[in-house]
Amino acid sequence: MLRVECPDCGEIVELRENTPVGSRVICVECGVELEVLSLYPLEVDYALEDEDDWEGEWEEDELEEGADEDAEGDNE
Repeated sequence: MLRVECPDCGEIVELRENTPVGSRVICVECGVELEVLSLYPLEVDYALEDEDDWEGEWEEDELEEGADEDAEGDNE
């Protein structure tokens, strides 16, 4: 059995040795859905609904970075 700490609540989440990368698991303590990113070393992160969510996150990050750069330019 593989064990990893939930990034949300800190509870130990158990996975079977043959759990495929990309699988989604739910923390029984807090109910957050996690995605298995790697088995060796074991790594999980918050699962997003679908690929469109990732695209939106990237776009928001790029917009925020651009806004930060614009704000820095105004101060010079």
